[in-house]
Amino acid sequence: MRLVALGEVIRPAKVDRAGETNYPLLSMTMHDGLIDQTTRFKKRIASSNLSNYKVVKRGQLVVGFPIDEGVLDFQESYPAAIVSPAYGVWNLVDEERVDRRYLKLALRSPGAFAYYRTKLRGSTARRRSLPTDVFLALPIPLPTLPEQRRIAAVLDHAEALRAKRRHVLAHIDALTESIFEDFFRQQPDRWAQLSELAEKVVVGHVGPTSEFFRSEGVPFLRTGNVGRGEIVREGLAYITTDFHSRLRKSQIRSGDVLISRVITDEVRASAAPEDLDGANCANIIVVRPSDRLLTSTLVGYLGRAETQRQLIARRVGSAQGVVNTGVLKHLSTPVYPVERQRVLSTIVEAVSARRAAERRAMNVGDELFASLQVRAFDGRL
Repeated sequence: MRLVALGEVIRPAKVDRAGETNYPLLSMTMHDGLIDQTTRFKKRIASSNLSNYKVVKRGQLVVGFPIDEGVLDFQESYPAAIVSPAYGVWNLVDEERVDRRYLKLALRSPGAFAYYRTKLRGSTARRRSLPTDVFLALPIPLPTLPEQRRIAAVLDHAEALRAKRRHVLAHIDALTESIFEDFFRQQPDRWAQLSELAEKVVVGHVGPTSEFFRSEGVPFLRTGNVGRGEIVREGLAYITTDFHSRLRKSQIRSGDVLISRVITDEVRASAAPEDLDGANCANIIVVRPSDRLLTSTLVGYLGRAETQRQLIARRVGSAQGVVNTGVLKHLSTPVYPVERQRVLSTIVEAVSARRAAERRAMNVGDELFASLQVRAFDGRL
C-alpha cells in the first residue's frame, strides 16, 4: 500500500473568529469526537466569551490535544460551528483523492498513535504538543478511493459495536447511582462520624520509586488504580514479598474501602476485591468498615454528590489537592440496619457483576478493533 505524507492531503485552513455571531458550540471528546455541548453536558463548559473561538465549516478537520489520545474529528454536523481557539483546523487538499472517514480512522490508528507519542514535545503529559511540520510528516497509507471507503465501512461497523458497549456501561453506571440514591433517601436510624463506624482509617505509604516495581509479585495500588466504584487494573504495579513485608501499614484486605488521596474533579472510592487481599497501596486512604457499616454502603455514600462536595470543599494542598483525612474521619455518616444494608449489597453486587461482564466484552471488542486497524492500514483487511 502506497504511503504519502499527511501534508500531501491536508493543509491549514484560513480560520475566521466567532466575533459577535452566534454559532453552535462544539467540544472535542476522546470517543465521540466533536459533539454539541448542549447535547452532552448539563452546563456550558466553554468560556463565556466566545468571540475568539474558531469557526469550523462542514468537512474541515479539527485537531485537539493531547493528540495521542485521538482527539480529532471532521466537523460534519453544521454548515458552520465554533471550537476552542486552541484547536487546529485543516482542509482536505483534494476531496476526490481522500475519504474523510478513512483519513480520520488512519489518524486514530495504532500506527499513528505510536508516531505521535515518539514525536511529542514538552514536559507536562497532557499539554505535550506535536510540531506542525512533524504532524504533516506522518506517513499515511493511501489506497484507491473505493478501497478507502470499503476499509472505512468495515471499521465504522466495528466502532459502532464498541460505542454500543460504552453506552451499555454508561446506563449501568446510571442504574448504580439510582440504586444508591433510592437507598439514601430512607431515614437512617442515626448519624455517626465515620471513625466510629470503621475499624481503622489510615493512609498508605508514600509510593516507592519505579526501581522497586517488578513484572510480578505482590500487587501495589497507586492513586490511578482507584476508580469511582471500581478498581482500575491498568497500570497495576507489583513489588517483591520482602519489600511487601516492610509495608504493613499499607496492606489492604478484601472489603476495605480504598479512597484515592489525590482529588482530580472528584473523590474516587472503591472496594478492594478478593483477589487483591493482602496487596499494598500508596497515597490511598484505607477505610476498614466495622460490622455496623457494610462496604457497599460506604462506597455508595462517598459517591453521592453532597458527600463529594463536602470532601472537595475541605481538601488540603495546592493544585489538585488531596483528601483531608481528618475531615474524612469526622464525616457525618448515616447508620442503617445491617439487614437493610445487606439487601443493598446484594443488588449492587449483581449490577457490578453485569458491569464487569460488559467491561470484559468491551475489552475484547477493543482488542478486535485494534487488530482490524492494524490489518486495514498495512493492506491485509
